[in-house]
Amino acid sequence: MTGTAWFLTVVGALFASLWLSEVVPDLLSGEPSRSATDSNVPTNPVHVLDLAFFLPAVITSAVLLRRQHPLGYATAARQLVWLALTCLPILVTPLVATTRGHPGLGRDAPTSANGTHPADPCEQVHVVSRTRLCGR
Repeated sequence: MTGTAWFLTVVGALFASLWLSEVVPDLLSGEPSRSATDSNVPTNPVHVLDLAFFLPAVITSAVLLRRQHPLGYATAARQLVWLALTCLPILVTPLVATTRGHPGLGRDAPTSANGTHPADPCEQVHVVSRTRLCGR
């Protein structure tokens, strides 16, 4: 079970590093969170939930499992299932979007009239509709 404990520790640390690499620079610059601004929300709910609840739970399960505590065995399996369920959409969504002919993600995403990627959800719907109708 030490392999599982280390896996949970590494995955928890990597996710925390990823989210903090986005959050800390925004805090230090005094600017609003970029990912929250892009989604038109005051703060990124994924960062909040992961950093406040899920990642501490993953690390705690890993520590308990490494110490061979019964609660570690009980919670590690749940954490592995949760990790699989949360990673599945991240991996599958781009494949499904490409297969169904939806606009690409990232640099291939449709742009608004001024060439930027719209942050407003209504504008995003308008851009996607225009892309489908006009073939742009």
